Formats: sequence, structure tokens, C-alpha cells
Amino acid sequence: MGEPPRPPPTFSGFPFEPYDVQKELMGAVYGVLEKGGVGVVESPTGTGKTLSLLCSSLQWLVDRRAAEECGDEARELENAAAAAESSDSENPDWIKDFEVEKRKSRLVKRVPAPRATAALDRARLAAASSTAHWGAKAGSGKPVGRAPAGAGEDENAALEEEFLIDDERGERSEAGKRTFPAELDEGSESEESEESEAERDHQQILYCSRTHSQLSQVVKELRGTSLANQVSAAILGSRKGLCVNDKVTRLGSASRINEQCIQLQQKKGAKKAKGEAGGGGCKRGCPFLHGKAKQDKLVRRILSGPMDIEDIGAAARKAETCGYYAARKAALDADIVFLPYNTVLSKSVRETSGVRVKDSFVIVDEAHNIADAVNNMHSVVLGLAQLRAAKRQVLGYYNRFKNMLSPQNGRSVQMVLRLVEALLGCFAAEQAAPGSEIVTVNDFLSKTGIDNINIFRLSEFVRETKLFFKVAGYTEAVSASESSGEDGPEKLGSLNAVMDLLFALTNNEEDGRVIVNRGGDADQIKFVMLNAATHFEALVREAHAVVLAGGTLQPLEDLFLQVMPTVDRAGVRTLSCGHVIDRKNLLTLTIPKGPTGRSFEFVHSKRGDPEMMLDLGRLIVNACKVVPDGVVCFFPSYKYAEEVSALWSRRGILGQIGQKKVVFGEPKAADEVESVLARYKAQIESESDPRGAILFCVVGGKMSEGINFSDRLGRCVVLAGLPYPNIYDQELNERLRYLNEVSAGRPGGAGRVLAGEHMENICMKAVNQTIGRAIRHRGDYACIVLADRRYCSERGGPFRKLPDWIKEADVEHCENFGALYRNLVGFFRRMGPASA
Repeated sequence: MGEPPRPPPTFSGFPFEPYDVQKELMGAVYGVLEKGGVGVVESPTGTGKTLSLLCSSLQWLVDRRAAEECGDEARELENAAAAAESSDSENPDWIKDFEVEKRKSRLVKRVPAPRATAALDRARLAAASSTAHWGAKAGSGKPVGRAPAGAGEDENAALEEEFLIDDERGERSEAGKRTFPAELDEGSESEESEESEAERDHQQILYCSRTHSQLSQVVKELRGTSLANQVSAAILGSRKGLCVNDKVTRLGSASRINEQCIQLQQKKGAKKAKGEAGGGGCKRGCPFLHGKAKQDKLVRRILSGPMDIEDIGAAARKAETCGYYAARKAALDADIVFLPYNTVLSKSVRETSGVRVKDSFVIVDEAHNIADAVNNMHSVVLGLAQLRAAKRQVLGYYNRFKNMLSPQNGRSVQMVLRLVEALLGCFAAEQAAPGSEIVTVNDFLSKTGIDNINIFRLSEFVRETKLFFKVAGYTEAVSASESSGEDGPEKLGSLNAVMDLLFALTNNEEDGRVIVNRGGDADQIKFVMLNAATHFEALVREAHAVVLAGGTLQPLEDLFLQVMPTVDRAGVRTLSCGHVIDRKNLLTLTIPKGPTGRSFEFVHSKRGDPEMMLDLGRLIVNACKVVPDGVVCFFPSYKYAEEVSALWSRRGILGQIGQKKVVFGEPKAADEVESVLARYKAQIESESDPRGAILFCVVGGKMSEGINFSDRLGRCVVLAGLPYPNIYDQELNERLRYLNEVSAGRPGGAGRVLAGEHMENICMKAVNQTIGRAIRHRGDYACIVLADRRYCSERGGPFRKLPDWIKEADVEHCENFGALYRNLVGFFRRMGPASA
């Protein structure tokens, strides 16, 4: 990459003196932004990756803005001087000076209104001890969420006004533009300045991660930097997390909340239908969408200082206005926007959310699963029960409104019914023999008899008319009046699944496959996206720069093949940072056999060997004698963990482990994870019981990513075997076949061996994420035990795909258990007195 046009940045926003690897990472990210294009950076967990990404990208934004403003000022002053010299010499000096000052004053006006307002608001908040200025006054006595009751208009008229498809479709919204409820935009044309609209073309940083909790942590990191006072930030959350209408949030599931919110927006001032189950109970939709002044105050509050989802939700309740749409409006003007993967990786979601990618800088953190994220986002599962429910709902809607629909709309609704009937035909008696069938999109359309339906035109009709939202709303109104719950609690779920499949069938023939599963409860149609690159490369083309960041992204060839096969590798900036820890703080031990000499080879065909399972148990019993505090042991699957645990329990191994460490296991229910972790931590920190604890987990499970086993919580990580994916999985095999074809078509491609490589890559990505749970900061130390003979060779096999920071630390390939035990004793004796 070429030298940046400006002097090297100093990254003064970093809250403390950065380590060398942090300086290296920030310099690389800054360079990518200067040049544009794509960057791929690896920085191990515990090296301050998030803070480095924030400080480098925001420093670039601040520097670029300062350079632009200085350039504007210089040009303006030059023009002023030239104008003064060329003015009539007879004009007095005070007139010439007035012209110069007039031109100078324009510089102030050029600061975009949202940015200037946010700066003033930050100063006001810093000077004030209370933020009550932003919300409604406490104890105002105003009823929250209460709207005037309906005036009792005719039911039929209300149903027609609310649910009947318009005869003329509205103009399609321009890509990337916001699609807010009309109530939020009332008066915006007259009240917003030209500077405000111009500001919405400014370059933004879009910071993406997998979950809202991870994004909230990034917001907390931003608060600790001085840059938080120089830029504005916004975070995009879900309706479930930001809705303040209790009558909507009590519906529970995200899909029902989304459905009810959209239906409330479509009321268009219609009166409440008789018997309608109004989610907000309003004749003009949701009461929290009324009142532009309240919305604007909350938007200003969001832009005045970094707020996470919880902060926005609390402020929205206090202000009695919608937090979801306030966050979206704030994101239009923010310098940095925090958002989950799916909001930026899907074009349709970007457009409906108002996210502007063009010329922006996109950071994708935790990018090791980026290909899976894109594929999963664009894959669809449609069950037989959902098809039947969708048919019932669309048919009921059509029978009710067929005499009122325009001829064109009526034919289109009939076409939707025909499509659903054809999909149901996949499970007709003559075709319903149990089994699976994998076909291309064109073959699927032909076999179901819908190849003569214009799928593209039909999908546009459904999208533009919001047909399925109207069908769901009508179904809800009728079922409420008839006290019928026939379609279950999520009426929109079935229709959404049909809509998603309809849109999926518009993909290119080679980009996906359709899988039809028949047999009892497994009756379903699945669209499997194979080509993540078709969606991700579109993002790369639009954005000014894209940085993929992660603890480990190796092997990069696999990453490029899946998401950026046509991007010029020569123009991509890549960086792999080392760790901040001393190499002596990490010891990696590989072991090919157990204490009795039983070979460790946890391949699927051999891992059920009872003697190998017992020898693994004996290894862990002896390790627990040496390792202080916490031990975390990972198995390749939930099923195998249960088999091993049952055998150990019968043969007394589990009891022996319990004498040395208190035993905990990964729960299957996600809502129990925090409780187990809390008890695990409490046991390790217990002064009355010095045994410590051991936690049995699963690779790829709830505790293999995003969980912090720092310091005493993870002094040793044991990994039993290699978590290779199931070779009999249909989707995996289809994806491998596709990657073979892609690889064979590239210069130097080796399609015949790619399948095995890809399987190993999937496995080692999971391994690398798992063992990265242990080392979390510079002063941390831990030992990693890799129990499988396949780890024991550095020249080939999976060991070569371990992260460099592990391979560059102390590594011992132990020939037997005795060597492993001696290394464990020596390591913990050297690192601390707790193990003496």
C-alpha cells in the first residue's frame, strides 16, 4: 500500500500508552481508510483489538474532517482576498473588510447542523449533573401508551381502509433511504435545514458485530476514549429491545413485536375495527410515534454521547417516545453506527433500516464466521405446517376482499395462492416418500409447476404492496373477533417464511440449492445459499473501505474464496498481530495417548472406544492435581460429551475428578449460561474450598465464543479431539461441491483437494476460537492441552493452522503422559506459588 498523504497519526484518543501490536494494528486500519478498499487484520483476544479498531477509525475520521475544513477555510480566505483586491478601488476600506468578514462567516455555517448541535449537546451534558432536560418531566401525570378509543365506525369500512391493497402502488423507496412512519417525518421538510440534508451524505463508520451484547461492550470501550467527545455515535437495536409500548412488548417474541409494530404504523388514521386486538390500542397507530418534538429530543440525546441499547431504552421510556425509530433517525447523522451483522450484510435489511453503505467505512468485527453469517442470512426454511397456515390466511384474505381488489391485484393474489398450492404439492401423497431431494432453483420451479410464474414480478408485488403484512393484520382482526387462535401466536411467521422463499427463488441459478425433506415432522423446503460472495462483494463495491477483523481469520485463502473470490488480492492490506503476552506465559502441549498408552484418535469411527474415553478421564484427573483454580475442558459435540460423562460416572472417573475440582457442565438452555458461569466463578474464588473447579463445555457451543475465562477462570484448557463437521450433512456437502467448482475454475485451483481442506478449515476455526478463551490480557497465563495424535505433527495436519501467537509461544509435543505431566508441573511451579 502507498504512503498516506498525511503524516503518521498519533492516535491520541487511545486511553493509555498502546503496545507495539496495538500501534501496528491502528496504523494498518488507518492506512486502509486512507487508500480505501479491503483490509484483513488479525489480533488475538486480549490484545485490545476493539479499542484499536475504534481509535484508528475514529482518528482517521477526525483527521479527515479537520483536513477538509482547513482546506475549505483556506480556499474561502483566498477567494475573499482575491475579491477584495478586484473590488472597486473607490470603495472604502470598511466595505472591503465587510466582504472579507462575510465570507469568513460562511465557514461557520458550513458546519452541518446535526454535528454542531451534537457538539453543543455534549458540552451541555458535561456541564449538567442531570439529563432530565432530554425527557418528559417526571411525574407529569401524562398517561403512557394510552390513546383515544375508537368512535365505533362501521367494521367493514375500517377493515377495507386498513387491510385492502391500494389500487396504485406507491413509488418505490430509493435504496438506502429511510422508511420511517409518516408521523416521524411530519414537518421535516420545512423544519430541517439544507445543511442537515447535506450532512446525511457524510462518510460514516459502520461497526458490525454478531450480537447486541457485544455491541454494547464496544460502546463502553468508546466511552473510555477522548474521541467520545469529538464524534457522535448511534447503535441500532431490535424492536424487542427498544420498544416502549407495553401492549406490544408483552407479545414476547421478536417476530410478533415486529408484526404488531408494522401493523400499527399502517393504520393511517383509520378507526379501530370492532373486536380488533389492537397491539397498541390506538386509532392512529402507536401513541409513541406521535410527537416530533419528543422524538427530536431523544435523537439529540443519542447523538450527544455514546449510549448502548439499555441507555436508549431507558431514555425512550422517560421521554415517552419510540426508542427504535429514534435510534434509526440518529443513525442517519451519527459519525459511527454500531449495528449487528444482519443489518449491514443483507441489502434488503440495509434498505429498510436506512443504513447507508455507499462511501462509508465498514468494520466487521469477529469476522471469522462471515461466510456462514452471509449464507445463513440468505437461507430459508419453510415447513409444511407454515405452508398450510399461509394458505389458510391468504385464502381467507382473498375471499374477503376479492370483489374489492383491482383486476391486476386480484390476479396477483391468486398467483400467490397458486404458488403456495404448488409448494404444498411437494408433499402430496404420490411424492411424499420419506427422504431428501436436492435440486437447483430452475429444476425446483419446473418440478413444482411454477416455472411459468414470473417469480421476479410476483416478489416485487408482495414487497411493494406489503401484502403479507395486510394478510396477517386481517387474520388477526378476524381471529380476535371470533376468539379463534387457529393460526397460533405468530401469524406473520408463516407468511414471512413463504415470502423469504419467494425472494430466495430469485437468486442466480448457481448461487443456491433447494432441499426438499419429506418424512413426518421433517417435512420442509429449504433454500441453501452457497455463494456468500455474491452478497458480500456487493457491499465491498459500495463502501469506501471494508476491514475484516478477528482474533484469527486463518486460513486467508479460504476466507477469500468464500466471500471475496474476485477481489484483487494484491490490493488487500493484511496484518496478523502477535500477542501482548510474554511467550513464556503460554504453554501448549500436544499428547497422542493417555496414561495407560491408549492412542487418542477421536475420529468418529473410533471415539466411542470405552478404553480411550477412560484414558481421557485419567488424564484429566491427573491434570486437576496440578492445575490451580479453573480448568475448562471442551468436547467435539454435545452427544459425545453426554456419552463420556455417562461412562465416567459409571466407572468412578467423575467422582475422582470431583475430589480435585468441583464439576460444572455447560447447560443446554441459553438462559442458564450466566448462572452456571457465576457459580463456577464463585467456586474458584471461594476461600473456604480451595479445590477450584472444572467446566465441561462443547466446541461451537454457548461457551466456546464470547465467554471470558481470564486469569483464575481458565488456567488450563483441554481440548479432546478435533471438531470436524458431519460429513453426511446435506448442506455441507452441497457447499463443498460448490466450492470445488469455484476453486477448479480459478487459476491454479485445486478443486479435487479443496473439500478436505475446507473441512479442516471449519474444524480449526472452531478450535482457534475455543482455545482463545484462556488468554485475555497481558498479565494472564494458561496452559493448552490438545489431546489427539493428529495435533502432534507441525509439518502437516491441523497443528499448522493454529494461530501464530500460539505456535510462537512455548510448544511441547509430548510423546507420552509422563512428559505432559512433567511440563504441567514445571509450568505452574514457574508461573505462581498457587500450584506449589
